[in-house]
Amino acid sequence: MFHAWTDGSFAPGKKTCGYGVVLEGDGTCFEISGTVQEGRKDSLGAEIAAALRAVKEAKLHGAVVLVLHYDCAALADNEELRAFCREQAPDTGPYGYSREGAGTWNGQKQCQSGCPGGCGDKEGKRMAVKILILNTGGTLSSVMKDNGLAPGLSTLDLKKQIHMVSGQDMELEMKDLMSVDSANIFPEDWAAMAASIADYRKEYDGIVIIHGTDTMAYTASMLSYMLQNIEIPVILTGSQLSIENPVADALENLRCAIHMAATGCQGVFLAFNRKVILGCRASKTRSLDFDAFDSINYPLIAHISSLGLSVNQSALPHRTGPFQLRAAYSDKAAMLKFYPGIHRELLHFLQEKGYRGVYLEGYGMGGIPFLKHDFISTIGEMTKDGMTVLVGTQCRYEGSNLTVYETGRRTLDMGALQAHDMTSEAAITKLMWVLGQTDDPGMIRDYFERSLTGEVTIRQ
Repeated sequence: MFHAWTDGSFAPGKKTCGYGVVLEGDGTCFEISGTVQEGRKDSLGAEIAAALRAVKEAKLHGAVVLVLHYDCAALADNEELRAFCREQAPDTGPYGYSREGAGTWNGQKQCQSGCPGGCGDKEGKRMAVKILILNTGGTLSSVMKDNGLAPGLSTLDLKKQIHMVSGQDMELEMKDLMSVDSANIFPEDWAAMAASIADYRKEYDGIVIIHGTDTMAYTASMLSYMLQNIEIPVILTGSQLSIENPVADALENLRCAIHMAATGCQGVFLAFNRKVILGCRASKTRSLDFDAFDSINYPLIAHISSLGLSVNQSALPHRTGPFQLRAAYSDKAAMLKFYPGIHRELLHFLQEKGYRGVYLEGYGMGGIPFLKHDFISTIGEMTKDGMTVLVGTQCRYEGSNLTVYETGRRTLDMGALQAHDMTSEAAITKLMWVLGQTDDPGMIRDYFERSLTGEVTIRQ
């Protein structure tokens, strides 16, 4: 489905009006935005033409709907522009034209970001967006106890403050899943969260998970794999200070998460410090600062500024099929970071203990020692015995490339798989998840040679 919309007005003295072009279909959603001069259709027409070409190239079929804010009379009353749409898209489906404002048209559910969501009923009128908030604990819901800060607030305690940051057209419901410091989150908790989200996803337009920051990026990565092709937004958030602290970042992070959950943009995301990050690209990079998370080797999904919540449609993950809950995992996966002086006995120990896979963080582009201590030969022994060895880099940005140096090529020759530009969190959780799906070496390799949910960029 294709939409063109404007979100501003030509007020006295104002010579431009904001507009956007949104293309959606087959689980994809793209947006181009900018401004157009009063009384001119040239800029908007060029954007519409580009979007319609994309419709044809992608072979998406649906309705072409031109939506203009009711104040933008210079555009809304332009019959030539309407004719332009009919002329440019003769084979994309039926046409609609509305001056009701962004978010209400043609009986389609559509949110202001341009992603499909819960904004309209079948008469095209705005209706409340239903958001579920699941609490798992963490700093946001912590209180001071005898031994220090610990989770202690339930969703009942948080209800009043959370409602302060939601919109009037939002219906919030809250449930407690658990109440733990995120250092105590384990794989079985990920499976329980995924199962709950799968159960609730049909009842709500979006889900927000309150989570401790320490392992939030691990949870976001694993849920990205477990909730294959999730149809709604699932947003993880937390805070660096308890919501009871008057200067905390808690409410601002909740505001970002709730409003991202209302966009209808499908996938698993992490919201923090007015940024929205693809879940499997998030990493905690600061222990004290409110800007605690970064998007690693991937653009931001959205951010909040004086213009509101802006979604980068081109960065959204694309659904490749129907939703599937795939919560199986292996707890026999380990992660080791190389350092000068490390001994091969650690790898042998993992083998002896029955581990099925290990993620190794090498130096630089993924370098592994092979002279004084020949780790590469040991890797060959492990892969020959059926163990999966995934190799990445300790460098947070730009990723590994095992095809450049001799050490990398030797490692690949021994049967190791490459992590490319995955975060540590995404790499180890993908290894755990893949080993839970299959024990076939060929299928395991196939999983790591493609991106499942945007977690990796594969160099050709």
